[in-house]
Amino acid sequence: MVRANGSYPLCPGFKSLHRHHKSLRKFREWLKSLALESGDKILLAYSGGGDSAGMLSLFQSIEKKFNLKIGLCHINHSLRGDESLRDEEVSKKVAKNFNLPFFSYKLKSKPEKGRSIEEWARERRYYFLEKCRKKEGYDFIATAHTMDDQAETLLLRIARGCGIEGLKGIEAKTGNIIRPCLVIRSKELKEVAKECNIEYVEDSSNESERFLRNKLRIKIMPLLEKEFPSIVENLFSLSLIVKSREVSTPSVAKLDGNSLYYPLRVFSSMSLSDATQSFRMGLKMLKGDLKGLNKRHFEGIARLITSNKGAFVPLPSNIVAFREEEGIRLKRKKIGAVR
Repeated sequence: MVRANGSYPLCPGFKSLHRHHKSLRKFREWLKSLALESGDKILLAYSGGGDSAGMLSLFQSIEKKFNLKIGLCHINHSLRGDESLRDEEVSKKVAKNFNLPFFSYKLKSKPEKGRSIEEWARERRYYFLEKCRKKEGYDFIATAHTMDDQAETLLLRIARGCGIEGLKGIEAKTGNIIRPCLVIRSKELKEVAKECNIEYVEDSSNESERFLRNKLRIKIMPLLEKEFPSIVENLFSLSLIVKSREVSTPSVAKLDGNSLYYPLRVFSSMSLSDATQSFRMGLKMLKGDLKGLNKRHFEGIARLITSNKGAFVPLPSNIVAFREEEGIRLKRKKIGAVR
C-alpha cells in the first residue's frame, strides 16, 4: 500500500519513509554538512520521547543509503520515579523492535544542594553518553535537538545579554556530538514518529513551569508565534547567518566529504596570521571545537605550506593535516586507518 501523498508508513513490507518526504529531505541535506563518513557508527541519545523517536525514524530511513550503523543509549536520571522506569522500558522495547543495540545507564547520585537540576542532569547525561560511545566503539553521539530548541536558546541568550558569539546558538557539531535534527521542528519529528508507528512517551516534567525554558516554551513562544508565525524559522536563520560569518575565513578551502582541502595558491596573498586563522576555523568546522589544540599544532600546519609532499601533522580527535602535491588537507581519519 502506498499513501496518496507519496510517503510510506513503517509497516510490514516497508523499512523507511519515502525518499521525497519533506522531513527526510531536510534531514539528508543537514547530514551532509556534518561530514559523516560511510560506515560511521552513530549512538542516538534516546529518551523515549517524541523528538528522539522522530530522529530514530529519520536515521532508520537513511541508514542503508548512508551505510551508517546506529545504536540507542538511554540515560535514566532517576528523577521521576515510575515514569523514569517507564521511559527506559519504552526505549528498550523500541530498540528490540528494530533489532538495534541498546545501552542504558541509571543515575544513582543526586545534584548537590543549590545546583540547578537541569545543569546537573545535562552534565551527567553527556558524561555517560560519551562513556558509552568510547566503550562501545561509536564515532558520534546524536542528540534530538530541534529548531524549536535553537529558537528558545537564542531568545534566552538575548534576554541574558549575550554577544554575537551567543547568537550562534546550539552548535550542529561539537567534537563527537552531532545534532542532525536542528533543521526540523519538534512537531515534525513527532509526526514522523507517528507516521513510522514508533511508540513514544511524554515527559511530565516538560510541563513544569518552574523551569525557565519550559515557561518560555509553554507561555511565551505561542504568543510570539501568533504574532510572528515565522519566528522560530527566522531565529534559526539568524543562527546560521552568525555562524556563516565565523566560517568565512576558511572559505578558501574546499569541503570534500570529511575533509577540507586548501590549494597552495590561496596562501600566496595571505599573511601567516591569516593562514593560521583559516586553519583554526577549518579545524573548528571539522572537529566542532578547538579543545586540545594549541599554538604548536597551528604552527605545524602552517609549516606544511613550505614542506614536501607527504609531510603531515597529527592533531587531536583523530584529525590529521597533510601536504599533498598542490595543497594541504585537513581530514578526520577512521580509528585504526592507515594513511
